[in-house]
Amino acid sequence: MSISIDIIPSKSYAHRQLVAAALSETPCSVVCDFASEDIEATRKCLAALEPSLSGRSGNKGLTASAPETDSICTLPCGESGSTLRFLLPLAGALGTKARFLTQGRLAERPMDPLRDELTVHGCSLSEPGVSPITIEGQLTPGTYMLPGNVSSQFITGLLLALPLLKKKSTLVVTGKLQSSPYIDITLDVLKQFGIQIEQEVRESGRTYEIPGNQHYQGPERVITEGDWSGAAFWLAAGAIGFRRFGIMVGGRDHCRTVASSWNHCRYLRNTGSGAGCCTDSGCCGRHDEDRQRSSPPHEGKRQDPVDLRIPESPWSRHYRRTGGHDDPGDRRQTAGGRSM
Repeated sequence: MSISIDIIPSKSYAHRQLVAAALSETPCSVVCDFASEDIEATRKCLAALEPSLSGRSGNKGLTASAPETDSICTLPCGESGSTLRFLLPLAGALGTKARFLTQGRLAERPMDPLRDELTVHGCSLSEPGVSPITIEGQLTPGTYMLPGNVSSQFITGLLLALPLLKKKSTLVVTGKLQSSPYIDITLDVLKQFGIQIEQEVRESGRTYEIPGNQHYQGPERVITEGDWSGAAFWLAAGAIGFRRFGIMVGGRDHCRTVASSWNHCRYLRNTGSGAGCCTDSGCCGRHDEDRQRSSPPHEGKRQDPVDLRIPESPWSRHYRRTGGHDDPGDRRQTAGGRSM
């Protein structure tokens, strides 16, 4: 028996791709056939920002409300920390006076390091811990400093916004970066849209050199990659059902950028398990010829044991350490988490 499963798209990629597509000077549509409250919050906020993107964005697919009489752009980010932390620096870079409407305890979640950098570089923000959160002023280029043990969403927000400024900026992350896989996703999306950022990794931290006056230039269509963590459950099930049934996950090119994903799938294939990945760029799991070579043995014939333990990757170590969140501070103060 063989089972084929389309895994859900990655919300981490979807957030970033939607922001980049909204900023793209060339029309770009994001194909993400999975709806979540957080993704919808990002869509709605980008639609509300469309007047501020006039002349910059080639996207006409966003539906914006009429400008408010008090000239404040209202952004309904709900409980999505990704939406708030990605778009707050963007509003500053665009020089847009914005009001972020939050729900639940989002306004109470820690954001001081990002607030401090935005304030030092020309923006004024409302009192912390209170909803709505307002920002006004023009973000200025310069040197931005963030510790590596804070939410990677702060870093991503600045990486998305700083290329829009007129001059070069430098983002210095001090200490060990705890959630580097999410920054890798951000850099991958920025590269997709033609944004150049130089990264230097040292023992003392990371430095990002960000040229100013850059222009987002997206492809006509981008497909949100599949979520490796979502695929892992099914692949593990295929490995447990070794030589009795096969599970192939596909529907998204989820092995394209995360090397550990590809290595996991190759490992499953090499053990002869019935699990693997099929993507738009090919299969890294078992092919027909593999299945013939690894057909069930004759009954009674002794087989050497197969070790199905999968080597731990940076992703799994991160999940074990943080519970799947890229914001350790949030994890300590709130029950449950939002998308990354």
